[in-house]
Amino acid sequence: MAESDQTKLQRLERKLAREKLARKEAERLAEQKTAELYLINQSLSQQSEKVLAAAEAKSQFLATMSHEIRTPLNAIVGMSELLQEAELNSEQKEWVSIVNISSQSLLSLINDILDFSKIESGRLELEAVPFDLRLCMEETLEMLSIRAVENNLELICNYPDELPRFFIGDPVRVRQILLNLVGNSVKFTRQGEVRLECKGVSMAGSPDLFRIDVDVADTGIGIPQEKQAAIFNSFSQADSSTTRQFGGTGLGLTISRRLCELMGGSMGVKSTGIEGEGSHFYFDLNMPQANVEEQLPDLSRLRDLRAIVVDDNKNNLMIIKHHLEHWGVKVTEYIHPQKALDSLKGKSKIDLAILDMQMPKIDGVELAGHIKKSRPDCPILLLTSMGKVKDARNRDLFHAQHTKPVRTDVLLAELLSMMRPSGHGSAKQVVGQNESVLAESIPMDILLVDDNALNRIVGSKLLERLGYHPDLAEDGEKAIQALKRKQYNLVLMDVQMPVMDGITASKLIQEQWPEEQRPHIIALTADIQKSTKDALEDVGVEQVLSKPIQLQELADSFRKLSL
Repeated sequence: MAESDQTKLQRLERKLAREKLARKEAERLAEQKTAELYLINQSLSQQSEKVLAAAEAKSQFLATMSHEIRTPLNAIVGMSELLQEAELNSEQKEWVSIVNISSQSLLSLINDILDFSKIESGRLELEAVPFDLRLCMEETLEMLSIRAVENNLELICNYPDELPRFFIGDPVRVRQILLNLVGNSVKFTRQGEVRLECKGVSMAGSPDLFRIDVDVADTGIGIPQEKQAAIFNSFSQADSSTTRQFGGTGLGLTISRRLCELMGGSMGVKSTGIEGEGSHFYFDLNMPQANVEEQLPDLSRLRDLRAIVVDDNKNNLMIIKHHLEHWGVKVTEYIHPQKALDSLKGKSKIDLAILDMQMPKIDGVELAGHIKKSRPDCPILLLTSMGKVKDARNRDLFHAQHTKPVRTDVLLAELLSMMRPSGHGSAKQVVGQNESVLAESIPMDILLVDDNALNRIVGSKLLERLGYHPDLAEDGEKAIQALKRKQYNLVLMDVQMPVMDGITASKLIQEQWPEEQRPHIIALTADIQKSTKDALEDVGVEQVLSKPIQLQELADSFRKLSL
């Protein structure tokens, strides 16, 4: 029997009612989901704000702690450095040395913790400025030469002459990586050598972009293969036992690897774990070549000179020979001093000699004495890993002495100074600049501004060591008043001070003094954040030195001023 129209209508109404209920339920669920999503977004937003606020608070806390810790450290490092130059007995010198080494270790630890925190929070910013990569490598070894001498190690730097020197990158962070790797090698090597070398190739399709591969090799204790991956972890070391021989936080390699990665590179290690075979730490960086016009010296006076080089270390011998030949010098090298002596029995002419100090059977002083007997006019350059020869009679044998590894530019300058402009044969003595009379070559009236009394004392003593007698001011406001009374060439300006801080004072100096009367400003700060450095640069500060201030660093900054 056919279904009635009324039944069909009822079924349709029920269906429509069900669909209406379903739509309402869907709308209710959609509203519920929207509300839930809104609450989730609100919660996430609040959490994000909390995280950002926590990161900002952490950053501010670290900046404050950096300032508070570095301020007393400045006095400890500065005063101990000055004490080391005073007339002390051997026991007192040892005590002062311990204070200085301990304060430097504490400073290094503080720097590592701050850097690690910045990297973890994503707040570490890298610079991109032109810098001299070869000089960066050589200065790193120079900084570690004293520690190497104490361990009786050879430090070797091999930078190929055909590789460009100037690149665009962050020189501070590149040097930090090098110091960590080379410093570790020196620390864990009891005898032999630590070798730093690099090579570079231009990238295909981008001739100005170079891949730089750096290798740090040593003859130390090595690292067992099962522990090689872990050494790059935070606070991890190859030897974590309670009887371990070597200290450290285990942060250095972690920071170095992360810095490499931030600069687009990578880092690794190779080691058999056998003592004496040592380790190879390697890393690579991609850096564009800097468009810097290098001032090349006149090498004509070195062309076709005849030199003998004597060194029992094959790597040193090879590197020095390579540099000399690149400059046009004809080189005869000897790894055995006796063979060099045998060659002197003939009538062959020698224009100059470069001798290592520490050699078996016949050392550099004895060999130099033999050379002077047969060739009294031959200038001799002595390279030593033990500090300079102090005996006056022996010292007169040499045109100059340098601690190994000698910087390439220093070696070249020394060779040029040995030769008369006409080219051959006679030593030309050049007296190096003494830091204690820097004020004679760079005379300046200096105003030192710092609210901390100890810092003013330390700063004054450091400046007196350089031959200066600074005036003092306790804050930025008093510095402005002092500048109105007297014209200064240079203001050494602390940053965080009461009454008026260094940034405000520097801005007023830039605004109120005409350029021809405006003093140079070097900021001294314990706040090493990039934002602080940028703010100082914006108000006319030319250089920023991080506390604690080192004497050599202060002298170098003065030489950079265009007075």
